[in-house]
Amino acid sequence: MKKSKIITIVAASISIVAGIALLAASGVARNGFDLVGFFKTAKTDDLVAETTQVSESFKSIDIEFYTGAVHILPAENGKCSFSAPQGSKIKTEYSVKSGVLRIQQKNKDKMASWAFVKGYDLYLYLPENGYKGLELTAANGGVNIPKNFSFKNVELRSAAGDINCAAAVSGELSVESASSNITVRNADCSKIELENVSGQILLEGVKSRAIEIKTLSGDISLSAIETDKLSTDSLSGGVTVDGKASSVDIETVSGAVVLSGLSANKVKVETVSGDLTIPEKLKKLTDFDSSSGRLKTE
Repeated sequence: MKKSKIITIVAASISIVAGIALLAASGVARNGFDLVGFFKTAKTDDLVAETTQVSESFKSIDIEFYTGAVHILPAENGKCSFSAPQGSKIKTEYSVKSGVLRIQQKNKDKMASWAFVKGYDLYLYLPENGYKGLELTAANGGVNIPKNFSFKNVELRSAAGDINCAAAVSGELSVESASSNITVRNADCSKIELENVSGQILLEGVKSRAIEIKTLSGDISLSAIETDKLSTDSLSGGVTVDGKASSVDIETVSGAVVLSGLSANKVKVETVSGDLTIPEKLKKLTDFDSSSGRLKTE
């Protein structure tokens, strides 16, 4: 792998950390940012989980949440509601406009930050199975979306906490994280983009015309995938792929690459020290470039 490419991956990873880290402070910025106040933790001793009913209809969802994880669940009574922490300073509010349900957490104390607050989760109960879009930011917690739901487009961001998405996605799926395990299942879409700095990345039973993955460290495991184009960039951590792909382009510095269960028309792998393992049938279709890594067939 070229030195310039390594620098590009590191720079991209740093930008992810910087961008997502700002999420924890963004609520303060909207209310008037104060550098000293940023290190004063928001008031949480009076936070109580309260349930709010949503009577308006909507087809898209936009969430900004800062004090914990976000869980999306099916509504048992056919009505939309959410359970979220409410207190004298921290409020979780909602609005519906132009068919978009927007849930936003706000810090009424302009001199305090929730950058170090976590463990106060949001539970959103949805009455329908299918929605147009989901855009979700969880600064200090994970994201859990079960297979009960389907979306056209999904965009997820989290600074910390595991991201699990088993919903059916038909359009584009994008995930950005600084320090999270990312798991995606059941998607059948046009494009998947996953970026993180550290943590495992797992794709299972996924179909997409294009899959693009970028990570600094952490293993990448792709199981039973189908795609026209697969691209992965990483510095450390192994890459394991099984499934079908027309074109595969993998770049890593030190992680081992195992493509034992892969069926592909064209494979390109670049490493510095990582070994490559491929089935014998792919040997003539594979372009392997490495400083010290070895090519193994089985």
